[in-house]
Amino acid sequence: MAMGKEERDWHRGVMGSPAAQGSVRIPLCVTTCVSHLIRFLLLAVLLSTAPAQIPGFKLPDTKTAEVKEETAAERKKRLKSSLEEWSAQVEALDKEVSPPPGITPEEIAGRRSDLLLGIFMAENTLRSLDTAETLQQSLAQAKQGNAEWKGFEKPGPYSFTLHDELRRQQEGIDTRLRAYESAVTMFDRELAKRQDEIKKADEAVRRAQETVDRAAADQMDAAAWRLAAAKLKLRVLGSAAGMIQLTIDNTYLRSTTANAEAELLKRKVTALGTLTAFPEEDIAQLKKSTDARRKEINKELAEIERIQNTTIAARQTAMAKRDALKVSMPADADEKAKAALAEAEARLQIFDSQLESLANRIEITGARMRFLNEYLDAQLSRKTLLTAHSAVEGAEALGNLQAQLGRASAFDSLVNVRRSATLSAIQEQEQKLTALDAASPLRQPTGQLMAALRSDLDAVERFGQDISGLHQDIGRWLGDSEQVTRSMTWGERMQGLGSRVKGWGKKVRDFVVYPYDVRTEVDGRIEITKRGLTLGWLVTALFFFWIAYRASSWLVKRAFGRLVTKGRVQQGQADTLRRWTRIALGVVLALVTLHFLKIPLTAFAFLGGALAIGVGFGTQTLFKNFISGLIVLAERNVRVGDILEVDGVAGTVKVIDTRSSIVRSFDGVDMIVPNSVLLENKVINWTHGTSVVRRVVRVRVPHGSSLRMVSTILGECATEHGVILKSPEPQVLLEDFATDALVFAVFFWIDLRAKTGGSTVASDLRFMIERRLGEAGISLATPQQPSNPTPKA
Repeated sequence: MAMGKEERDWHRGVMGSPAAQGSVRIPLCVTTCVSHLIRFLLLAVLLSTAPAQIPGFKLPDTKTAEVKEETAAERKKRLKSSLEEWSAQVEALDKEVSPPPGITPEEIAGRRSDLLLGIFMAENTLRSLDTAETLQQSLAQAKQGNAEWKGFEKPGPYSFTLHDELRRQQEGIDTRLRAYESAVTMFDRELAKRQDEIKKADEAVRRAQETVDRAAADQMDAAAWRLAAAKLKLRVLGSAAGMIQLTIDNTYLRSTTANAEAELLKRKVTALGTLTAFPEEDIAQLKKSTDARRKEINKELAEIERIQNTTIAARQTAMAKRDALKVSMPADADEKAKAALAEAEARLQIFDSQLESLANRIEITGARMRFLNEYLDAQLSRKTLLTAHSAVEGAEALGNLQAQLGRASAFDSLVNVRRSATLSAIQEQEQKLTALDAASPLRQPTGQLMAALRSDLDAVERFGQDISGLHQDIGRWLGDSEQVTRSMTWGERMQGLGSRVKGWGKKVRDFVVYPYDVRTEVDGRIEITKRGLTLGWLVTALFFFWIAYRASSWLVKRAFGRLVTKGRVQQGQADTLRRWTRIALGVVLALVTLHFLKIPLTAFAFLGGALAIGVGFGTQTLFKNFISGLIVLAERNVRVGDILEVDGVAGTVKVIDTRSSIVRSFDGVDMIVPNSVLLENKVINWTHGTSVVRRVVRVRVPHGSSLRMVSTILGECATEHGVILKSPEPQVLLEDFATDALVFAVFFWIDLRAKTGGSTVASDLRFMIERRLGEAGISLATPQQPSNPTPKA
């Protein structure tokens, strides 16, 4: 649908505004209601604040009378009258008529600014009113076209060109609708600001009127002048608010028209169906247009190369001039000679920048040439995808489209980078041009460089538009293929499933994970054969290894279970040995598997570097503990069931694993000890050679007690305890004649592997000794407390 000049100008302004670039979607019904509400509030404010000052808002004499809505013709007439009035006032101000005494030049400039703003708003409002009439006609035409369209003349399937054209129109309308919604949001904010300004202006009019009422005779002229200026500002703000509201209304008209067009396009796209035809004449026409564009691009490339050659020649001349100035310049050259040399250097830099810009343009133009082939190949792949009878061909075409979509994304990134770089270069040259004097000889070459940069930017933008269109088209084509797939019957889907799975499986199986060389010596010569470790070989090897490892693990578990049942080894030792045996079997089975499948170890040579670095630095502690575990198992200085004391904590060894061992303390807490600690640190093994250890219990009795009787009682108590070993026999020793008691020591031996620990035995023995000594009339000695010395006076 054609747009008038005013509409195109407005459309460019809206689409180029920051708000139009957003993607906020506002329902049309909501924004319409909000717009009418704002219009009502604005009308109420204007009518209640300054009805006599705003054209078109004249209140009737009675309060009950209704306000007559102003027609478009009346509004145009009023605006033209205001335009003439304000233009005349501007001419009067320009004639330098003396203002009343007390009026400052700033006030005069402010009034003149308000008049110019009012003229601008009135002119724009008149144009917007004309645009509104055109938009009403366009809306009527869109609705009429939507009502009259009854379908395509010929039955489908329809050509791919028609599909692409209608879908692109849909995407364009969606973009326009988003822009309109963003524009309405922006204009609503602007209208709210104008309403606030109108309130302030109305308050200013009120204050100016009060000043006039109270002004003295000599100040009356200035007060009246300020009152007129305040009323003028209020009228101008009212005109601005009306213009913004009219712009919002026109935007709604555009949005409504676009919705009507979108509805018609939706019906047409629905009528197209999911099937797409690829007539030979349309494909031939596509190839013909592609060839025509290729010729245009070749012509453009030739022109760029011509400019490049001319620039290269000019650069050589500039470089020769620069070199001549350098050679001829004396050591004590004056400022004029230095300035000439600096100018020559600057010219040379400008030529270098021009050549770089031309090289970038050649690269972008060459990419556009490659894009033509991409687009044609994409259309052919699309045809194969939608019309292929073989599932393998369809899958290949789908892969080609997905790959082309990825390349389009890469080109998008290139366009963004080039766009940013070119914009930065243009901004830099603009700053340099601003800094140059008007008579500087560098202004012309700098302007030429800016023109070259703008041409470079134009080439980048054109290429970006082409790539963006291809990106959208391929995405839409892939979506269409999914819709076709969803519309297929189960029989049609299963028909090609087997061949697709077979083709995919073959590709996966033959995928080379790592290529390697096999060296064979034949008759004294080294023959090198190229081979590759495929994913199928690798999966087969892993499956064979898993089966063999599971079977061997089951056999090892059964074997060690029988050893534990027969009492050959303890359960803890059996678990440790079984764990280490499984590790050794895993290594052996890995080597056997590789040999069985004829996969040489050199195929994994690519892991050597990673292992050398990663294992050497990241897992050095792990291998240190692993080797320490092997040494611990080989030396057998520490075994499962031994009682150890590590870092002051005693406990029983429960597990000796590949990296660490578990020691369970007598408090029931498991302590994880790295295997290297068992070799490098001081560790006490209470059960290394034997589990029999000696313990001692000390008893203090008062002086004067019968030593023999005490010794006899202590020995009998130790002998009567059921856990204390009879061999070696317990011993009772008189250790010390302390100042406050006689100290006896009972030494006895126990087996640490018994269920009762040494602390429990010592406790039982103390209970027995206390009871027997009490029966013999012998009390235990109490340590004497030191007496407090008498404080000095």
